[in-house]
Order: sequence, then structure tokens, then C-alpha cells
Amino acid sequence: MRKFILLNRYWFGCKWVTLLMLPLCSLHGLIGQQTMELLPVQDNSLYEDTGGNLSNGSGQHIFAGRNGKSFNSRRRALLLFQPARVLPSDAVIDSVWLRLYASQAPDTVERRIQIRALLNSWGEGSSDAAANEGGGVQATAGDATWKHRFYDTLSWEQAGGDFADAVLASQMVKGKERYYHWSDTALTASVQAWLQDSTQNFGWILLGEEQTTRTARRFASREHPDSALRPHLFIRYHRATPIAEHPGEHVVRVFPNPTSGRLILEWNRPVTAFFQLKLYDATGRLLQSWQNRSSSRVPLQLDYPTGMYFLHIQYAGSHRVEKIVLVQ
Repeated sequence: MRKFILLNRYWFGCKWVTLLMLPLCSLHGLIGQQTMELLPVQDNSLYEDTGGNLSNGSGQHIFAGRNGKSFNSRRRALLLFQPARVLPSDAVIDSVWLRLYASQAPDTVERRIQIRALLNSWGEGSSDAAANEGGGVQATAGDATWKHRFYDTLSWEQAGGDFADAVLASQMVKGKERYYHWSDTALTASVQAWLQDSTQNFGWILLGEEQTTRTARRFASREHPDSALRPHLFIRYHRATPIAEHPGEHVVRVFPNPTSGRLILEWNRPVTAFFQLKLYDATGRLLQSWQNRSSSRVPLQLDYPTGMYFLHIQYAGSHRVEKIVLVQ
């Protein structure tokens, strides 16, 4: 039976991106599909302000839409994920979805929240607004504001953020105290583009309905004290690397998982070649690495806070990513 590969092209930011679409029958011979869960490495809110002095870099919430004021009422949320730090370089993205927790809304009317690609880098400072955070607070060094990408040295080309015209995904957000999800083929293409060229990853901006007032929606940020409510990006992917089918294939088992800190890697037969292990946190930050040349069993001690981590295992010409959950 012949197998066909469909290459779809999407306009992302300022260039075309090719997204590989494979029929299910062609997945034989590819490493199985996996799902990775990421937290943003930074987020912030842009508060409409002529002077460009307001921000909320370290606040517990981000905002999109307009509040009830007749002027300076627009709010726009910024999110930055860095999947290239933790995904293998040959990953083919099958689908992605962004999950946000809406913590406050002025009404129960459905309001559309769009995701668009940012076109310039931006910052997250130490500013932390009080109360419900809807009014922002004085920006600190490195904060993104309505006027600045990095307060108060670098400015946006356009006040309110530099972003593409194309909508990557949209979702109707009705009420508060519930999760909402954004997913679309264009959103998937944008993540694939970040893998192809991580230097063009400036994150996303969330735009609410800005034609009328009282449309703002508040979402939990990455600094929210309840980790379950923080923004999460889920990436379903497979690797375009042939699976070794010969009987001498190395197979590694990682256990126990979840773990309180003690982790064992055990191969079905001794690994005589050089292998490398790298541990990343959920934001893609490298925490620790190990190297060895010959072993069939490797004990590891992970002395880190409870949460989700990613262990990269490179050996015998292969690259595997294992999600590790640390518990108390």
C-alpha cells in the first residue's frame, strides 16, 4: 500500500511554515506519539497607558479585553513558552492546545479571546500589582508595558505590542473559575516554527474584544500560588526517527515514576557506548546532567521541589524524553 505525506503551509508571523501532516497508517516505523506539558518561561500584561509606565510582571494574573473605563481600558496578555529547550530536534508536532484558567469576569457573556504571534522580544520584571491586579502597577526594569518591550529602554514599534495580523486560535470565554482551551492547526504550525528556528520565538499575545468596555477576562499567571491553575501548553508529537526493530535493540526502563527523589534507569542489556542524561524543569531550564560510558543500571537522586520534570536520555544513537513527576 502506498503512503502519502501531506505538507501543509501556514503563514506564521512573517514567513511561511511547512507542517508535516501524516495519515495514521504511516505512523508505523516512527517513534510513538508522546505528549509534553510545558509551563511558560515568562508572562505579563500590557495595560493601556499613554506614558507606558504600568505592568504586572510578577503578578498572579494576566488580562485580555477592556475594563469598564472609557479610556486607557485595554488589556493584553503575553505568554512565552520555549519547547525547543525540551523537545527533540526531530519532533514533528501533531497538535497543541493552550489551557488557561479564567479567575474573574465582569459578566457571563461569551467574549472571544484570540491568540496571535508576537513579532518582538519582551520582558517580565518584578512588578506585582495589588488587589485584583486589574489596574497594574509601576513598571520595574525589564518589564513589558503598553509602550515598552523592556521598560524603560526598548519600545514596541507600535504601542500595545508588535504582533501578526493572523489569528492562530480563538476561544469564547464566558465565565470565571473554569478552564478554557485554545487549539488550531495554525497554533500547531507556530510551535513547529519555533522548533525550526527558536530565534523567532517571541511568544503569543492574547487579545480580547476591544470594541466595547467590560469585556476583560482575567486568567491565572505562571506566578499563581496554585500550580494547577497556571498556564499550560500541551504538545502532542512524534519523532521522525526510525524505530530499531532488530532483536539486539537497547530498551531502558525508568522507575519509580512518580518518585520522591530516587530514580533508577535500567537497560535490558549493558550499554557499552557513551550515554548522556539531562534533566530539565517544566520551563525548559537545564537543571543537571550526567555522563557515563558503560552500565546497565543507573541510580539518580533528584533533590528538587515537587512538580514535573523532563529527563532526556541519549544513548546508542537514540534520544528519548521521559516525563518525571516528583512527589513528597
